[in-house]
Amino acid sequence: MTINQTEIQRNPKRLAQRIQEFYRTHMDFVVIFITIAIALILGLSASAIKPIVAVAISIIPALLIGFNFYTQNLQFSPIILLISGGVIPLYVSTGTASVVVDSLLLVVMISGLWILRSIVLEKRIQVEKKPYNIPLFAYMTIVAISLVWGTLFRDPTVITWSSFFKVQLAATTVMIMLPVTFLISSNLIRETWILKAMAIIMIIMGCYGYLYEIRFTHRLIWVFFNRTGLMVSNQGLFTMWVVVICVAWAFFDRGLKPYFKLGLLALAGVWIRYRFLINISWVTGWLPALTALGVLIWMRSKKLFLLLVLAILIVGLIKIDFIKEALAQEQTESGYTRLDAWAASLTLTKEHFLFGTGPGGYAAYYMTYFPDQAMATHNNYLDILAQTGIFGLISFVSFFAVVAFEGFKLCRRLKGKGDFLEALTNAVFAGTIGCIIAMGLGDWMVPFPYTQGIAAFDYIQYSWIFLGTIFAIKWIVDRDSSLSSNLKAGFRAK
Repeated sequence: MTINQTEIQRNPKRLAQRIQEFYRTHMDFVVIFITIAIALILGLSASAIKPIVAVAISIIPALLIGFNFYTQNLQFSPIILLISGGVIPLYVSTGTASVVVDSLLLVVMISGLWILRSIVLEKRIQVEKKPYNIPLFAYMTIVAISLVWGTLFRDPTVITWSSFFKVQLAATTVMIMLPVTFLISSNLIRETWILKAMAIIMIIMGCYGYLYEIRFTHRLIWVFFNRTGLMVSNQGLFTMWVVVICVAWAFFDRGLKPYFKLGLLALAGVWIRYRFLINISWVTGWLPALTALGVLIWMRSKKLFLLLVLAILIVGLIKIDFIKEALAQEQTESGYTRLDAWAASLTLTKEHFLFGTGPGGYAAYYMTYFPDQAMATHNNYLDILAQTGIFGLISFVSFFAVVAFEGFKLCRRLKGKGDFLEALTNAVFAGTIGCIIAMGLGDWMVPFPYTQGIAAFDYIQYSWIFLGTIFAIKWIVDRDSSLSSNLKAGFRAK
């Protein structure tokens, strides 16, 4: 490839085209050339290079090959994020009580590669027109604004500590990168098999996560996890997503084998039993899951929904004393303190109504104004209001309203198809309703840095990734419908 300097000066777009052509046709040769060069360097100077340096240099070709492959296959990103967040416990220490988990770093890297690919290969950063664009990008922008706003207009009497601004920066990153995982899922997934792989990964992690959850009650299971050091991130809304994916796939996909359906329903059953009957005092563990399950079954069959309600009532009557005791315990431990925290949050919010106190900002106000009763709100809506103000809350709520509405429309559109896409669409729509409920019970969609912390990104990303699949499914359905229409038109022409 030759480059005419005068031509490029006259037409700058030509340079971008040349770079694009070079990347597509010569990248493999560049990797091979670099590999040979590194091998020669290591061979000629092996005695003068420390072993650790030699190893580091030797893996450069592998990294280049991986980079070249990955930039051309970004649709694998949601799969990689699910696995990294679920079963790979890697993190980077921040020097504070918080850590930066590998899934967060991967989202930053993937978004960077996505932008780089758009610039190099597509010559522009183009955002597809989607109904969620305005509220989502408005929310992400307001998060950044609130950091500056909260810092500039902070009450001078408020006491902060040395790591406070670092934590705010980390919280800002998390609050922006979680929506980015949604964008990755909704814009990069273009094949049904990717969606199936994601569902299967959640099912496998559901089996594995249940064993991990009960490891302390079974000696052999405890020995296994203790010896291997394996784990799974099964906190937050993990149970809800496992349940709705299993039940939706079993109920909506008519092509599924009966034994596979039984296995899916059994897995959903053990999780519901564990959360609702054994661990009922943790309301977030079962209320969003049961709500989503109810929505899912209502979408499938009104008769089945009535049977579900009847079954819950029967179990409730049989276990009435146990349920009363468990709920009373939860009310004593969390209910009253939660109400106090909400009252304190609303009192504070009145003074910072427009753009809030910034990400993680209200913690300093609580420690200054209410040092003896400093409490987190345990409510995502109030969290967002306190941190980003009324504009942040409006954009945040509008985004979830759009996702729920578009999910419902897609469910209606695919009704009766009896395939995997109909199953997953209904699962995600039901999960969206579950997320909306869960946000009233805690910071389950946007973690507060001084409660769940940055490490919660590992399991909170599950929800954002699957919410994005609504729009990936819509894109796939539109594409397949267009291809089908073109084929029919071609046959008519003949």
